[in-house]
Amino acid sequence: MAELILCEFRKLKRRRILWLVAFAACLFPVPVVLLSYTSGGGAEGAFETASLILLSWIGVPLMVPFLAGLLAALLFCTEQDNGTLKNLYTIPVRPAALALAKVAVIFLLAVVFTLLTFLAALAAAVGFGFSVAGLGRKLAAAVLVGLFYAALSLPAVFLVLWLRRGMLLSVLLSGVYAVVLETLTWRGVLAISNGRAFDPAQFSLRVAPMLIFRWYSGFVYAGTDTAMTAQEAFFSVPTWQVAAVCAAVAALCLPLILWVWKRREV
Repeated sequence: MAELILCEFRKLKRRRILWLVAFAACLFPVPVVLLSYTSGGGAEGAFETASLILLSWIGVPLMVPFLAGLLAALLFCTEQDNGTLKNLYTIPVRPAALALAKVAVIFLLAVVFTLLTFLAALAAAVGFGFSVAGLGRKLAAAVLVGLFYAALSLPAVFLVLWLRRGMLLSVLLSGVYAVVLETLTWRGVLAISNGRAFDPAQFSLRVAPMLIFRWYSGFVYAGTDTAMTAQEAFFSVPTWQVAAVCAAVAALCLPLILWVWKRREV
C-alpha cells in the first residue's frame, strides 16, 4: 500500500495546478491575519481569530472539499481517460487497493494543505509581531481539521468518480459541494450571532461542518488555564463526537467509491 501511495504522489508531482493550490494556501492567511488585527483582535488575539477563521470557518472548509474533488478527477479519471489503467492491472494491482491508495493521497494532501494554511498564518503573525500561544494544541487541531474535512469531502469524490464528465465539470461540482458545506457553516454562525444557539430546534448547529467549527474552539480553549463559561461549554464538542460523524461519512462513501471504481476499472 505504501508503494502505491508513493506512486500516486509521483503522478501528481507534475501537476502545476496543485502548486497553485499550495501557493493559495500560503497566500490567503496573510490578509486574514491582518484583518483579524484591524477588526478588533489586536496583537494579542489576531492569531487566535485568524486560526479560527482559516481552519474552521472560511479557509479550510471551503478549499479542502474543492481540492478533494480536483484530486479525485486527477487520480481516478485521468488514468481511465488515458488508457493506462489496463497496464497497472498487469502488475497485478488489486482495484480496491489502488482506489484506497488514491483516497489515502487525498487525505494526506488535505492535511498538508491545512498545515500549510496554519503555518502561513503563524509566519504572518510572527512577522507582524503579534502574540502567539498554544502552538502545540493548535497544530494538533490543524491536523485533525484536515482529516475531518477530507472525510466530509468523500461525497464529492464519489460524485466526481460516478459522473466522470471531465475535468471542468469535476472542478465545478467540487466547487458547488464546497459552497454547500460553507453555507451550512455560515447558517450555524448566524444562528449563534442571532442568539439562537440554545434553541434545540436549531439543526444548523448540529450539521457536520458546524460541529467542527464548535469543536475547534473548545479543543483549543481546553489547552488554556481559563475556565469555560456555560455558553462556551455548550459550543464545545468532544473530539470523539466529531470523529464519529466524519467516520460515518467515510464508512458510507468508501464502499460507494470502491463500487464505482470496480465498475469502471477498465
